[in-house]
Amino acid sequence: MYRLNRVLRLVFLIYITSSLSGCLTVGTVEIEIIQPAKITIPSNINSVLIVNNSISYPSSSFKNKIQKGLYKLDSTSTQLLVRHVNEILNESPRFDTIKLIGDLYYRKSKDLLQPITWDGVNSLCSKYNVNALLSLEAFGINDTIIKYSYYDGFAYYSNSNLALVVNSMWRIYLNDEHRVLEKRVHRDTIYIDKISSKSEYFDVITQKRVVDYLANRIATGISTKVADRMAPYWQPIQRSFFIYSNKQMQQAAKFAYADNWREAAYIWKLLTTNENKKISAAACHNMALVCEVEGKLAIAVEWLEQSLEINDTFISRNYLDQIHLRIKKSAELDKQFGIN
Repeated sequence: MYRLNRVLRLVFLIYITSSLSGCLTVGTVEIEIIQPAKITIPSNINSVLIVNNSISYPSSSFKNKIQKGLYKLDSTSTQLLVRHVNEILNESPRFDTIKLIGDLYYRKSKDLLQPITWDGVNSLCSKYNVNALLSLEAFGINDTIIKYSYYDGFAYYSNSNLALVVNSMWRIYLNDEHRVLEKRVHRDTIYIDKISSKSEYFDVITQKRVVDYLANRIATGISTKVADRMAPYWQPIQRSFFIYSNKQMQQAAKFAYADNWREAAYIWKLLTTNENKKISAAACHNMALVCEVEGKLAIAVEWLEQSLEINDTFISRNYLDQIHLRIKKSAELDKQFGIN
């Protein structure tokens, strides 16, 4: 379950850049913070079943291989799509249980776009012991060729790419309330630069490897948007901290790069009272980063305000704005996790 001190975690280090000052450098780390979902699902909903109700029964026979290939692309894309959404939602700390029905639930053509009956929702939720249903209700791909021109500084060139405009419609069913929390259509365009004409597209759509490639591009391109809409998600961001040329700051930086924040904080805290104002301000700034890593955002604000009082820098002022934004979003996260 969600805890404040798990809001942020270190992933890996990126680079160190020099500032205008000869004795000061700025180290940069990449971290992950948890962002609130686009919608708020009631906090009592902690288990969800994902189903694929988006495709009608296949025809007993197709007019040609192209028609069959296009149908195969639709069905393969939807199966991969719900699988990717399932994987992403399982990584979110918001839900206890996310389950996936691997099989397609084929519909009659007249039932496409229609909601599942509440008897059907209740039956699925009871069978899989969940209290909500995420259903892919409809799916369609429009193919077109996009032509564009560009100038490389010497000459003009023209090119064409296949663009797959993908529409997917989703519903979130809350079983206990017999309520559809949201019905939403996602429209996404996937560009395929390896195909430049309709004739080329129709020539290769009959090949399984091409269908699998396109389906994977579609699923990976859409799944994150769908999952991030309903569950808090991890997002990588970059944070900067100060490094001076003295041995203590250098050693603290090494500890930070080794993800040893406790030892880095021990050094930085001692330096917050250094007689050199730039060093003490930098140490205060760095202590704010330690606090953010530990999820102590209010204390991070105090350290940054102290840093700015000693030495006002754009880097620290910008960081303070970022922390204030995180505090604002944390209230939204608390609501989504059911924390008073």
